[in-house]
Amino acid sequence: MPSAWINNFSRVVVFALFLPLTTAAFAQNEGDADLEEAFNLKISAKSTRDLDKVASLCESAIEKGLDEEGVTEATQLWISAWYQYADQMGKQIFATGEQDRRWRVYRREALTRLKKVVELDPNMSDAYLLIARMNALPGGDKAAAEAAIEKAVEKIMDDDVKLSKALFIRASISEDPESRLADLNQAIKIDPNNLDAIRVRGAYYLQQNQADKAIEDFKLWLNNDKENLAAYYVIAQSLMAMQKFDEATEILNQAIEVNPKESRSFKERARIYMAQEKQSEALADFGKAIELNDKDFEAMMLRASILMDQEKLDKALDDVNNVLKLQPGLVGAYRLRSFIYSSQENYPKAIEDLETLTDDDPSNLSFKTQLAMLYNANDEPSKSVKIYSPLIRQLTRDLESPVNDAQQEAVETLLSSALRGRGDAYLSLSQHKDAIDDYTEALELSPENDGILNNLAWVLATTPKDDLRDGKRAVKLAEKACKLTEYKEAHVLSTLASGYAETGDFEKAREWATKAVELASTDEQKANLSKELESYKQDKPWREDQKAELQDDDKKEDDKS
Repeated sequence: MPSAWINNFSRVVVFALFLPLTTAAFAQNEGDADLEEAFNLKISAKSTRDLDKVASLCESAIEKGLDEEGVTEATQLWISAWYQYADQMGKQIFATGEQDRRWRVYRREALTRLKKVVELDPNMSDAYLLIARMNALPGGDKAAAEAAIEKAVEKIMDDDVKLSKALFIRASISEDPESRLADLNQAIKIDPNNLDAIRVRGAYYLQQNQADKAIEDFKLWLNNDKENLAAYYVIAQSLMAMQKFDEATEILNQAIEVNPKESRSFKERARIYMAQEKQSEALADFGKAIELNDKDFEAMMLRASILMDQEKLDKALDDVNNVLKLQPGLVGAYRLRSFIYSSQENYPKAIEDLETLTDDDPSNLSFKTQLAMLYNANDEPSKSVKIYSPLIRQLTRDLESPVNDAQQEAVETLLSSALRGRGDAYLSLSQHKDAIDDYTEALELSPENDGILNNLAWVLATTPKDDLRDGKRAVKLAEKACKLTEYKEAHVLSTLASGYAETGDFEKAREWATKAVELASTDEQKANLSKELESYKQDKPWREDQKAELQDDDKKEDDKS
C-alpha cells in the first residue's frame, strides 16, 4: 500500500508541476490562428481595407499570445501591410496628371500608418522617405518632413540609388540654396541616372540666372528620355531666355519629329517666332496648334494679338470670340477684345468690355485707367473725369508711402498717365485751367513725355482765355517735344507753330506750320493743319475752344459739374 500511494503521489506532483508549463505554452501560441489568417489575407489582399484587416489580425495575434518567432513574423507582416497601404496612397497622391481631390485625406491616412511603421521598425528608410515626401506637400508638417528625411539618409546603407533619391528629397525640402545645390550634386554623383535630381538642378541653375549650366542639365535629362516632350520645352524656353532663338527652334523641331501631333510643340515654336518678329511663321504655327487642338485658347489669344498688330481686326476678333466661348469670363480675352474694338473705333463695344472687367474687379487701377481713356475717345469726357479724379487721389496717397523704389516708379507712371488723361478730358470740356494744372503736374512726374509736353504747350498757346496763355512757355515745351519726336510728328510741329504765333513770331509760325502740313498723314489732318497755316499767313494766332460735342449722357454729367 505505501508503495502504491507514493507512486500515485508522484504522479500528482509531476502533473501539478507540468500544468503551468503547458498552460503558458498554450497561451503563448493562442494568437497563431489570427496570424495564419493574416498571412492568408495578405496574399490575397485586393484593397487597403484588406491591408488594414491584416494589420488588425497581426496586432490581435500578438495580444493573444505568440512565441518569439511568431511575434517577429506578426510584426514584420504588420509593417508590410501598413507600408503597402501608405505606398498605395502615395501613388495616388504623386500620380502624374490631374491630382485627386482627396489627396489630403490619403496623406492623413498614410501618415497615421507610417507613424506606427517606424515605431515598429525604426530602421525602415523607405517609410521615412515616404513620410518626408508627404509632409513636404502643401499643408504638411515641414519639421516632420525634415526630421524624417534626416532619418532616411542616416538609415540607408549600401544602396546608392535609394540614397540619391533621399538626397534629392532633402534638396527639395531645403530652403537654403547652397545646401540644396550640394545635395543635388551629391545625388547626381552617386546616381548619374537620377533624372529628377538632374531636372531640378537645371531648374535651380535657371533661377540663379545660370542658363548655360541649366541647359547642360536639361540636355542631359533629355538624352536619358528622348520621348519626354517636357524636356524639349524647358530647354527651348531656356534658350529663348538667352535669345538663342535658332537653337531653341531646332530643339522644338526635334520635339515635333518625336510627336508631330502634339499641339504644344507648334505653339512653343510660334512663341519663338513672335520674339523674332517673324509674324508669318508664328501665325502658321499657331494655326497648326489650333488645328491639332481646337480648344487651345492660349494659342488663339496669341494669334489674335498678331492679327491685331497686322490690322486684321475682324480675324483677330473671331479668335477672341472663340476664346470666350471656350473660357467665358477670361479677363485677358475681354481686355484684348476691348483693344480690338478700340482699333476699329468701336468705342461703345470697347467700353462695354472694360465696364465688365471693372465691375468684376473694382480695385484694378489698370482697368479703370483704360476705361477712362475710352470715355475720352468716345467723346464722354465728363465720365472720364469721374473715373480719373478718385483714381488720382488714391495714387497720390499711394505715392506718399511707397513700399519700395519699384513700386514708387510704377505709381508715378500710372499717376502721370492718369493726370494726362484727365487733362485731356478737361481740355475737351474747355476747362483749360484744370487741364494746364493736370498737365503741369504730370510733367513733373514724366518730364520726357512728348505727349504731355505737346498737349500742355498747345493749350498754353491756343486757349482763348487771355490770363492762361503763355507763348514763351509754349514754345519751350513744344521745342522739347519736337526734339523727342525728331521733328517727324506733324501735330507736334503744329504745336510749335502755334507757340510762335502766340509770341508774335509769325514767320517761324508759318515755317513750322508749312512743315506740319507736309508731314500730315491723312487728308483730314492735312486739312486741319492747312487752316492753322492760313491763320498764320494772316498774322493771326490760333485759338481753339473745341468743347466736345458731348453725348446726351455726358451733357447731363457736364451740367452737374
